[in-house]
Amino acid sequence: MANDIIGTIGKLGVGKSLYGVIWGYDGVCDGRPLFSNIRLNFKHIPLKTLEDITNANAINYYNKTGKNGRMILDELWKLADNRKCMGLLAELTDIVLIQSRKMHLDVYFTQQFLQIDPRIAFCVTQWIAPKVYPVKCSKFNPPTLLIVERCDGDYNELPPKRIKCAPYLNLFNSDENPYIIKDMVSPERIKAILERIKEEEQK
Repeated sequence: MANDIIGTIGKLGVGKSLYGVIWGYDGVCDGRPLFSNIRLNFKHIPLKTLEDITNANAINYYNKTGKNGRMILDELWKLADNRKCMGLLAELTDIVLIQSRKMHLDVYFTQQFLQIDPRIAFCVTQWIAPKVYPVKCSKFNPPTLLIVERCDGDYNELPPKRIKCAPYLNLFNSDENPYIIKDMVSPERIKAILERIKEEEQK
């Protein structure tokens, strides 16, 4: 079964994380396992380390149901935003996205403008550009509507989505940062993980 890799573009505060949480929540309601580096207020498996990310899989679930699990990687660009090991992290990120099909995981990731690695963009099956209304929202003026513009991996336009925000606002705290893997890695550790992955591919 093919998997979806959904890439999200847009500035800070436009609803990228919110849509990812809604997407993940819909999967959980459908019985799918969810892996996430966003701190969520519903059932999920947290991604706190590189090993958590590279070991994540829904193979057993797929074998029982024929459905993929889901993975949220919020602020993916920060995973590779490390001067000491940027190239290695970018390589690891590419492998995670490419291998997600074998792991039977649909992936949703967010990035900032102008920070999309071409190798990552090549894997994407759908791009989305969300926008919340009112535009200037806060805890005291929460968003009421999320409009999601979409296109496929070849940039053909797809029908937009309109989502009422109220049922989903308590699913996570938008003021909390996601787990940022780059704060917990070293070049040596990434090299070891890459070597393990490549050895497993050769078996």
